[in-house]
Amino acid sequence: MLKRLPKPNPKIRDTATFLLLLMAGEVPEVKAETCNQSSGFVHAAQVTRNFTAALEITNAQGQKTDAAAFFISADGTLATAAHVLNATSAVTVLMPDHSRIVAKLIASDPLSDIALLKVTTPDKIIPARIRETALELGEPVAAVGSPLGYQQSLTAGIVSALDRPYGATTPYGFVQHDAALNPGSSGGPLVDKNGEVVGMNVAIADGARRNVGVSLAVPASLVQTITARLLKGKIPRTALGLQVRDSSSMKDAIPELAHGGLLIEAVAPQSAAETSGLRPGDVILRAANTPVKDTRDLAKIIEPLAPGDMVELAVLRDGTNQNVALKLGMAVEEQTAQLTRTVKIQTPHFGISLEKTTTTIDSIEPNSAAAKTGLLKGDEILAVGIKVAVSAAQVNTLLADTTSPKALLVQREGVTRYIIIGAQGRLDSTAGFGANAEASTSSSL
Repeated sequence: MLKRLPKPNPKIRDTATFLLLLMAGEVPEVKAETCNQSSGFVHAAQVTRNFTAALEITNAQGQKTDAAAFFISADGTLATAAHVLNATSAVTVLMPDHSRIVAKLIASDPLSDIALLKVTTPDKIIPARIRETALELGEPVAAVGSPLGYQQSLTAGIVSALDRPYGATTPYGFVQHDAALNPGSSGGPLVDKNGEVVGMNVAIADGARRNVGVSLAVPASLVQTITARLLKGKIPRTALGLQVRDSSSMKDAIPELAHGGLLIEAVAPQSAAETSGLRPGDVILRAANTPVKDTRDLAKIIEPLAPGDMVELAVLRDGTNQNVALKLGMAVEEQTAQLTRTVKIQTPHFGISLEKTTTTIDSIEPNSAAAKTGLLKGDEILAVGIKVAVSAAQVNTLLADTTSPKALLVQREGVTRYIIIGAQGRLDSTAGFGANAEASTSSSL
């Protein structure tokens, strides 16, 4: 409820008048209520020290890193961030009472970035209390961890956003806040003013090596859900064997993507996707009768599924809608293939010369649009947009119009990627094949 402000004094017309009235004692005193900010997280700091622990992690090469964890049960089970550990890591837990105990990694799930450790100790362990009510935007929170090795550090901030996407292939939404995180904060709890855990800190803004005010935490509800699954054994995760591109970066060059969908630009050999008949140039419109607008939509649909489960895909192929039954499996390593070369046919405008009997690039004109895009001699053009290229003449025809950008499905050493090419070359100035401005939305599933 908003507090009522005192009625204005009609005698006060400017600062000089205010000062004169104040000296004469005619300005009523306004008693402001004070807010003791220093006491805001005092209770939380006392509570979190009972269940938060620092981690010293040593890898196989003897290198040491800092992280944090918190006890989730009285039997010595701790939750931490999966990305700070691997199967060969040696983990020492610095307990709340400053004793040091060796921990064992009992389970890990990289997709949710949650891992479980276990210690055996005669001391009584007070586990964290997980908050049951939902977080609210703007709510004050505090992060506890070992930033830069400073153990049991507490930093405060507010909830900046809820259900924040983090990575195109991550199906989960994270809590964004501005409590300072730095290397060593990973795995530590995010708590409210009562010391109840509302999340687990796992990341800072992309590309940042130190705190920039954008911090991310796995929601406490997800920590509980994944922990329950991990305690039953390893979570079977699926992989489709696809490299896909969100429609948002391609719709200007491929009109068929104007209403959304995922453009397939590569299919891994011997993968579930290849077995189902999916191929580069296909557009995934729906999965399990649910529209797919971006990579995260598809990731959400397959998250609860296991290898061997079936999922029905609605696919646009060469302008025709098709249904594909995909049996989910595990990822396989990509294999390489050799390219053949013969005689060239000149393609104007873009600076591409093709072999006479194939769609393989025989040469690239220096300083041309194709050269600036990162195309190389030996690259094979498999499609223009989603139209499969079967001959050099067809490629020339499709590239004749330079009034709009073109999306080329290019294969290089067995890897296929879409490249955006315009009359002026590539749309950024820093990267080549498979990594121009549009490729930032390309993801593996």
